[in-house]
Amino acid sequence: MRRWLQLRKMKLLYLIFITSIVFSCIEKNNEISFQERRQKEDSLNLIKNTKLLQAKKTSSKQGSKFKELDLSFIELDSFPKEFIKQNEIELLSLNTSSNFNDFELLENFKNLKILMLQYCELDSIPPQVYNLNNLEELYLTRNNIKSIDSEIQNLSKLRILWIANNKIENLPSEIANLNELEELKLGLNKITKYPDVISKLKKLRVLALNMNDIIRIPKSISNLENLRELNLTYSWLVQTDKELKQLLPNCPKIYVSLDPAK
Repeated sequence: MRRWLQLRKMKLLYLIFITSIVFSCIEKNNEISFQERRQKEDSLNLIKNTKLLQAKKTSSKQGSKFKELDLSFIELDSFPKEFIKQNEIELLSLNTSSNFNDFELLENFKNLKILMLQYCELDSIPPQVYNLNNLEELYLTRNNIKSIDSEIQNLSKLRILWIANNKIENLPSEIANLNELEELKLGLNKITKYPDVISKLKKLRVLALNMNDIIRIPKSISNLENLRELNLTYSWLVQTDKELKQLLPNCPKIYVSLDPAK
């Protein structure tokens, strides 16, 4: 009987010992698993935050320089320090950066030619944008912008301006000073009357005024002799495409929808 009790006691101690080892291993594995998971998350975050932070190198006569900086789809509120003094950058994308508020540093990008600020929930165009004298393309689609400041005339090299899907009602007269402008997209805004200032943009090739409440296009649009595409779909126009063709005989692409409900 005593021997049986001793054996039972030894068996119990053995089970306790094995159980402690098992739990120790589980705890260790959990710790390792947590560490691995944390390392993996850190790695993913690093990849996410460096994937688009890397400037793409483009060869030039002077050698290899940073030309493009794409910060889209990254939750940033300021510029990464590594790029603040990269004044060789010609393309900067901040698409979907709704938390970004470090626009003062835009002025460091003296050679910037292309700026993308789409889906950023902007209520206005940052004033610093108007000081980018070398800017050629500006993309501001899908924001809450209500107006364009007169300082837009400072962007004398601007060729492309996309500011569709905002809350713009009028255009400033100074936009007529954008002598190089070739493409203007103003679709889905709150424009109720064709802005006559557009007719002064002699080099304009593409004009989009679709999904606005414009009723009539005036004869002044005939001044756009270089226009090659006009989008007026889903508007309230009373004119037919034939009438518009007469106003713009050299424009091969005119898109009109008489009934926006269709």
